[in-house]
Amino acid sequence: MSTSANRGKEAENLVKKRLEVLAKSANVAWHRPPDMRSGSFQPALCDFLLLQDGQLTLIEVKQTAHDFRLPHGNLSAEQVGRMRVWEMAGARCYILVYHSGIKQWRMEDVGYFSERTGGSWDLRPLSTRRLEEILV
Repeated sequence: MSTSANRGKEAENLVKKRLEVLAKSANVAWHRPPDMRSGSFQPALCDFLLLQDGQLTLIEVKQTAHDFRLPHGNLSAEQVGRMRVWEMAGARCYILVYHSGIKQWRMEDVGYFSERTGGSWDLRPLSTRRLEEILV
């Protein structure tokens, strides 16, 4: 498998494991929709759908080796747009970024990623946290 095909797999697997723990509660369900890597011909809406206490949350997981930047190429404007449609319909939509070098996470509403200036987003204004602090 190529390096680009492996990009983000570590972060996605960590999120999957965390959701499996949360799903032991009766008020939590989650789903991993198929993406193009798994043979889908449609672009995926997000990496994970989470239903918790009656609230639908779309989570797109991104991974970067940089301590505080996420390149624009890692998150397409089209995907942001697809998620914004669901947000306007009432779903919560988040981009969850794993910084593999510092082993910390940042999560922000998809709207934060609508603005594209330069070649990457500076995520320093967003606090870093452990995954267990974000997905509770």
